[in-house]
Amino acid sequence: MFLWNGRDNKIAVIKAETFQNLFSLTNLNLESNDINEIEAGAFETLSKLRTLNLQGNNIAEINVGTFQNLSRLTDLNLRDNNIAEINVETFQNLSSLTDLNLWDNNIQEIKAGTFQNLSSLKTLDLDRNSIKEIKSGTFQNLSSLTSLYLQTNNMETIEIRALHDLPRLQKLYFSYNNIKEIKVGIFQNLSSLKFLSLSSNQIKEISADTFRNLSNLEDLYLSYNNITEIKAGTFQDLFSLKTVYLENNNIETIGIRAFRDLPSFTTLLLSYNNIKEIQSDAFRNLSRLTYIYLEYNNIEKIEARAFHELPSLGYLFLDYNNIKEIQSGAFRNLPSLTDLFLSHNNIKEIPLDTFRNLSSLTDLELHKNDIKELDVGAFQDLPGLDTLELYENNITNIKAGTFRNLSSLTDLELYENQITELEAASFQDLPSLTNLKLYDNKIKNIKVGTFRNLSSLTSL
Repeated sequence: MFLWNGRDNKIAVIKAETFQNLFSLTNLNLESNDINEIEAGAFETLSKLRTLNLQGNNIAEINVGTFQNLSRLTDLNLRDNNIAEINVETFQNLSSLTDLNLWDNNIQEIKAGTFQNLSSLKTLDLDRNSIKEIKSGTFQNLSSLTSLYLQTNNMETIEIRALHDLPRLQKLYFSYNNIKEIKVGIFQNLSSLKFLSLSSNQIKEISADTFRNLSNLEDLYLSYNNITEIKAGTFQDLFSLKTVYLENNNIETIGIRAFRDLPSFTTLLLSYNNIKEIQSDAFRNLSRLTYIYLEYNNIEKIEARAFHELPSLGYLFLDYNNIKEIQSGAFRNLPSLTDLFLSHNNIKEIPLDTFRNLSSLTDLELHKNDIKELDVGAFQDLPGLDTLELYENNITNIKAGTFRNLSSLTDLELYENQITELEAASFQDLPSLTNLKLYDNKIKNIKVGTFRNLSSLTSL
């Protein structure tokens, strides 16, 4: 026999002789029973056992010696029990163990040395417990550990040397805790770390050297905290960093060159903060940055050079802000930008060179602003524009030449404005236009020839 499946029964006690003589057993599944006691030596004859599943029982205590003679065990699942305390000697004979799942128990403290004999352990899951503190020595000798889960605990403190014994750690989860401070030096020995989640804590400040030496870090989650400022140098030397999640904080300021010299950086999320201004050179030397999310902030002004020289930027989200002014050159040198979202702001005018050299732009959203007038040629540098949304503004008229050079435009949305008259050349040079929306305006006069040459128009 290699597998014994006893899940979904009413077993309450595992007695010492229960599995006697099952010398060939490799997989034992006791999930979803009523087990509240495991007698010492209950598994000692199962020397070939590799997988032991005790998930979903009522185990409150694990006696020393419970797992003796299980030297080949690789997977131990104790998830969803009532374990409150783990003796330092509980796991002492599990030298082959690679996966240990203690998710959803009542553990409040991990004593130093608890896992010291688990030299082969790769994954340790301690999510959904009541751990308040991680002390130095907690993870000693776990030189093979690659994934550590500590989410949804009551953690407030991480001692500065608590993670120093994890040279191969690649994934570290600290989300949904009460961490207020990340001390400089906590991550200094985690040179293999690729994924770090600190979301949903109470972190207020990130020091400039907090993440130094994490040269392999790719994904950093800092969303749902109380961070107020991103200082220059915060992400310095993170050469592998691809994505930073900073949404739902209280960030008001992005320091000059706060994001700089990150050669692998592709995605930045800063939505739902209190950012009021994007300063010049806030983003610098980010050759691969493709997505910037800045919607739902309090941005009032975009300075010239705010998004200067981001050659790979394709998507820029600035909707749901209080933008009143876009300085000349704010979007200069963005050759890859395809989608620009500026809706739900307080923009009143579009200066002539606002969108200059955005040759790849296909989708421009300017609806729900306070635009009253469109200058002739305001969009003339957008030869690839496919969709232009200008609905729910206060535009009163469309001058001849307003949409010149928009040979690729297929959708033009101008409904719910204050337009009273359409000139004969209002829509000239739009050979690809298929959809034109003008309803809910105050149009009284449509001049002869207004829709001349709109040979592709199918919906009006």
